[in-house]
Amino acid sequence: MAIKLEADRGDFTAVAWLTIFSQIFESLDLKNKITPYLSGSHSQKILQRNFQKFRCMTLGLIAGAECLDDMNVLHGDIGFNAACKDNTFSPNTYG
Repeated sequence: MAIKLEADRGDFTAVAWLTIFSQIFESLDLKNKITPYLSGSHSQKILQRNFQKFRCMTLGLIAGAECLDDMNVLHGDIGFNAACKDNTFSPNTYG
C-alpha cells in the first residue's frame, strides 16, 4: 500500500495527520467488514450512518479523545472534519 503525501494550502491543525489514518481505513475496506456487526435496522442509510459514527469515534480515539467532551472539541477541528469527510456528529449522537 502506497500513501501519497501532497502539499496543500488548506488549513492545517494539530490532527491533520488523521487523514493518513482515514486513507488506511478506506484501503482496508473496513466498511464491508464492520457494517454487518453494527446495530440498527437493515436500512442502508442507517447502516451507513452507524458506520460513519464508528469511523469518527475510531479516528477520535486515535487523536486522543477519551470522552464525549473530547469528541465535542474535535467536532470543531477542521483537520478532524476533513478526516471524517465533513460528516461528524455531536456528542449526544455518539452517546
